[in-house]
Amino acid sequence: MVENVTLGNVYIAVVTSGNNVRSTRRRQQKLKTSVDDATRSLDKCMDFACVFELVKRVVKSNLGLSRGGLMLGLADLPERVGAFHGVGGNFIVMNRKLLDVVVHSAPDRRQINAYVFYILLHEYLHALGVLSERRVEELSTQLCEEALGVDHPATQMAKHGIGTVLREVAPLRHFEAEEQISDARDLEIVGDFDREITKWYV
Repeated sequence: MVENVTLGNVYIAVVTSGNNVRSTRRRQQKLKTSVDDATRSLDKCMDFACVFELVKRVVKSNLGLSRGGLMLGLADLPERVGAFHGVGGNFIVMNRKLLDVVVHSAPDRRQINAYVFYILLHEYLHALGVLSERRVEELSTQLCEEALGVDHPATQMAKHGIGTVLREVAPLRHFEAEEQISDARDLEIVGDFDREITKWYV
């Protein structure tokens, strides 16, 4: 099949085949199935470990990067800090007070899981050595969109900020690790982070 395309004054004849069209449709269908699977998996999660396993799977399949041995802690941080990862460390620390606001203000589990997915994805990218905040934000948006689709709450949080989805949450800002660590109070270690056990809500 020949498709004629005109770009300005330049005439181009593009030759395509039925096989190429079918191949493109198969790829599109596979991508849609992958998004549907990831969305369903995230919707079913009932603990941090389940969400984190999905985060790791998405990063591995899209960027080819992975890291083991990370732990999760909850602490009372300044209200505009969602979480942090200290460079060279093996801890992701989430803001316990902010998580509590999310759990009690989100209309459904999908938005709670979306928040946890986005926060853990963001900090996992830092843990993998991506130090630039701008680059992490770009990658977070890209990965959420590719894994969960454009309209998913996690993608909207990554693109436009958490407050666009969860109105009770103030806009977040980046803190230096030293400031974050000094502000972390009453650190609570989340046990069995990699075994899908710890529940954060009913």
